[in-house]
Amino acid sequence: MRRISKISRKKDNQRLYFDKFVQLWFNYHFLFFRSLIFRGLKLRAFNYFCKIKYFIKQLEFYDPSFVFLLCMLSITPSLFLRSANSFGSSNQIPFPLDYWKKISFGCRWVIKLLKDTNRVITVKSVVDLLVSSLYNKGLAIKKKQEVYKIAALNSYLLKTKGRVFKR
Repeated sequence: MRRISKISRKKDNQRLYFDKFVQLWFNYHFLFFRSLIFRGLKLRAFNYFCKIKYFIKQLEFYDPSFVFLLCMLSITPSLFLRSANSFGSSNQIPFPLDYWKKISFGCRWVIKLLKDTNRVITVKSVVDLLVSSLYNKGLAIKKKQEVYKIAALNSYLLKTKGRVFKR
């Protein structure tokens, strides 16, 4: 067993603890920015992200960071579907998501939905998707509702997952 030295204990005592809202805000911004990086072009992703916030501010007249957080909170799912075979047919079983996976799923959904509809992701399309999700409309909310509908239909598979489905 490794012993903790006095130095590491001092570092642990001096560690800053933020409130939950600041952590949530930072995590969504950071993961969404990371999902915008394409072919290692961080500066282009940063410019996209700044433009997204600028257009959100023009549309909503509030703090764009707060509006972005509200939009992403309305998009993020609390469960995901995993495909599994049982008796020769494949079913999608709902599984709950932990904190980090919720955030990353929400960010990935936005980028995937935009890439499915258009080949190139534009700032206007991202802003439209985010603002429409704020009012419970748009592609992201439809996808979230479809996932929840399938999860409700296949919720009976959760009871037998230990006996029938093997990882």
